[in-house]
Amino acid sequence: MSGAAPVRWVVYFDGLCEPDNPGGCMSFGWVLWTKDPMDGEPREGGGYVMPKPDNTNNVAEYSALYLGLKAAAEARLAAGGDYAGLLVHGDSKLVCEQVRGAWHTNSPRLHTARVACLELLAKLEPWEIAHVPRERNERADELSRAAYVDAMGSVPPERPRKVKR
Repeated sequence: MSGAAPVRWVVYFDGLCEPDNPGGCMSFGWVLWTKDPMDGEPREGGGYVMPKPDNTNNVAEYSALYLGLKAAAEARLAAGGDYAGLLVHGDSKLVCEQVRGAWHTNSPRLHTARVACLELLAKLEPWEIAHVPRERNERADELSRAAYVDAMGSVPPERPRKVKR
């Protein structure tokens, strides 16, 4: 452990289900910063699930979150005292609000995913989760889209941007 003060870790996550939602190919990406972003490289990863009728964008988002949290929990074990908590960022308002407990989780599949994420978060106290615009979640988005290309051999359709009024 260095003499520097412990830093707050950050996880970014993103998932998609294309070209159909539900039923498309789910892909996901995550980024974990365990050091100051100016000092070192992040850990990152991604993956996909080939098209199935029950694949959805929300399940893909939870998959990305779970994998990012799993990487953080594993890194936390190795970090010793060099840990000051975790901040989680995602562009899925639904997932962020469900994990915070502000919104109900009516879908049994999403409920199961939420519980699994909360079990990992319990190992990462203190933690906080916040919804961010897609523009602030670029690298996780790039990783989810790259996983889609790996799976399907083509670029996923562009997601429509929300227009602020």
